[in-house]
Amino acid sequence: MMKLIEQSQVSPPPNSLPSPTTLPLTFFDIPWFYCQPVQRIFFYRFPHPTHHFLQTTLPILKHSLSLTLQHFFPFSSNLIIPPNSDDPPYIRYLNGDSLSFTVSESSANFNLLISDSQDAQNWHPLVANLPPPRIEPNGARVIPIMAIQLTVLPNHGFSICLTFQHVAGDGKSLHHFMKYWASLSKASANNHNKHSLLSLPLDLPSHERDRVKDTKGLKSIYLQELQDSDSKKIEFADSRDSSEFSLPKTYFGNCLTSYTVSVKRNDLLGENGIIVASNGIEKKIRDFKSDALLGAETLMSHYRELSKPGKSVVVVAGSPKLAVYETDFGWGKPVKSDSVHLDSSGSISLSDCRDGGGGIEVGLALDRSRMANFISIFQQQLDSICNMWMEENAQVLGFSSSK
Repeated sequence: MMKLIEQSQVSPPPNSLPSPTTLPLTFFDIPWFYCQPVQRIFFYRFPHPTHHFLQTTLPILKHSLSLTLQHFFPFSSNLIIPPNSDDPPYIRYLNGDSLSFTVSESSANFNLLISDSQDAQNWHPLVANLPPPRIEPNGARVIPIMAIQLTVLPNHGFSICLTFQHVAGDGKSLHHFMKYWASLSKASANNHNKHSLLSLPLDLPSHERDRVKDTKGLKSIYLQELQDSDSKKIEFADSRDSSEFSLPKTYFGNCLTSYTVSVKRNDLLGENGIIVASNGIEKKIRDFKSDALLGAETLMSHYRELSKPGKSVVVVAGSPKLAVYETDFGWGKPVKSDSVHLDSSGSISLSDCRDGGGGIEVGLALDRSRMANFISIFQQQLDSICNMWMEENAQVLGFSSSK
């Protein structure tokens, strides 16, 4: 059962930003224009009753969020779609703009919610809902970029779920925002002077969109593609480190060079399918290293071709390099974090492991029958690999194996 406690808006501190402040979309952003909103959830242990959370923790989280939004203002801004289709969309912040912030209480089983094997639909009540778009008097379409829902599970913990438009930024931008917010919150929870929080040694985001050089005219190509198609999702590499762009690691926005790897179904399902897939991915990695924008002109049309009936697309989202489990708000690291939208997007997510040790968590959401089949096949393959390793290392381990 869910109980709504508070519905509010959180904005940057008053007059902390020029109004209006606008950011153009780059060719890195445009392909994500029609991507469904991204939903990322974090779970934290907090063995206290709801009233204790509301009195001690919630004020810290909201205050530190406001300070964070001063620097990560696109998340409290709106995506503007001009009425004239010849005018490109852009991000706009006006004084007073804010993001939706919902606080709820849930009677759900906390331990079930943070388990590795569960029905992803159990998370749906904890997901933040973006406010609907609106139309301005001049005909411009105004689309909110982020919403946050915080859900208390009394005497066990709480969750923070962020829903945001991918067009505003990629996973690296999102987790930079989260770690900045978490650092301010942790400092405040540890009784630092609230007025000195902004002097903490934290990396600020870079909004230098003019440093993204569009030498191939990709923005115009992609905008035209969007008018001609209904392309949805494209992924695989972070281009911040590419020598072609020389963008700072703190660059805020999308900076993902997109590639598609095409493999024939029979080859992929064959005995050497994993090798075929690996070779295809490895070739694209080599292409990326030689030319980060190789084939970018036909990227969206290529993806549209792959989206036709009879063809399947597997999208891999996230990265263990994002260090999801290093997001500490002052009450310890998350005990679980995942992408809620996997069950509707058909994506597979990758992240660092909550238990550390350099492991990788893989997120996958299928309907129950398909998931049961997947688990069965996965276990068979895992057992086969383990048995093969045992046989190959039997002598080293000091025992013999028999057929």
